[in-house]
Amino acid sequence: MQKFIVKSLFFLSPFLFLYIFIPCLYSVDQGDLLRMGYIQKDDKYRAQFKNDIHDTVYYTNISDIATCATTTCFQSKYNVLLLGDSFSEWRGFSFQNYIAKDDRISVLHYDVGINPVEILYALINGDFFNAISFDYVILQSVERAFPDRANLNPDSRIYLNEIKQTIKEKSDGFRKNIPLDNSIIKFLVINMLRFVNRDFVSSVYQFESTKPVFSSEYRDQILIYQMDIFLNPQNSDTTAIKKLNSVLNHLSEVVSEKGSTLIVLPGPDKYSIYYDYIKDREKYPEPVFCNILKSLEKQYIYIDSYEILKNAVSSGKADVYFADDTHWSPVGAKLIAETVRSKIK
Repeated sequence: MQKFIVKSLFFLSPFLFLYIFIPCLYSVDQGDLLRMGYIQKDDKYRAQFKNDIHDTVYYTNISDIATCATTTCFQSKYNVLLLGDSFSEWRGFSFQNYIAKDDRISVLHYDVGINPVEILYALINGDFFNAISFDYVILQSVERAFPDRANLNPDSRIYLNEIKQTIKEKSDGFRKNIPLDNSIIKFLVINMLRFVNRDFVSSVYQFESTKPVFSSEYRDQILIYQMDIFLNPQNSDTTAIKKLNSVLNHLSEVVSEKGSTLIVLPGPDKYSIYYDYIKDREKYPEPVFCNILKSLEKQYIYIDSYEILKNAVSSGKADVYFADDTHWSPVGAKLIAETVRSKIK
């Protein structure tokens, strides 16, 4: 029996080693690009942002107060209503938190749902704006999904008494940390392939950088989400962008009827912001979405986040976006917050 146990341990030792050692290299709770690309993590990189990451949250999430789903859960008025996607869900170091640090500006973040454009229509068509008033509505959307989000049902409705169920569905469907089962095998296989072929990609491209734009060990590379590149032709379609702008202009009209002013804030793809610093970028399509949208006639307040962030990178600011993630860092979030705050009277 003892020999059997010894043999079994000897046989299993390589697997036990993998399950103990690989989690030290593979991230399930740091940058999404590391996770999706099965790229080795750098614990020191995120440490520089720890004060922002753990900062006090000054704005209000609707999911935090709407479990009773009645009008008594809410104030009757906020300065700002925010509808966004993952660019708005960074709590302590989200751009709206830097805005809400100004105690004269109260921010309510509607943090449930997928398409913020359709959700805004649904709230307007329901009783939400009858119960709560806002000076401004900020509509934020990531670039890669923005044109497609104009393909919606403008007659959808959300009522206050339905919000509780919406929040429950989000909570039930929330993705937990990726389990380290098949991820360990994928981490090994993908990194072996990457070692053999430097140009191999999983869901993440690892580009060489023409100059350092990030700190830490990422100084000489730029990590880009595969879908930023794959969706570029679709998101460069002028007709689709004009349709999006028309939808946003109409939203501005109906928001105005509710006594609010619409502010539109695109979250540029990381690919768009760092395209000029990708070595051999001529092999890949040039992102033009932000330039086309900027050129169109608007009836809403437009935050030119593309120009703000791109200028920051070109002026030498490091880590405007996280090196290991698809989203802007506290550096970028503060720049966006300053501009938005300047638009709020």
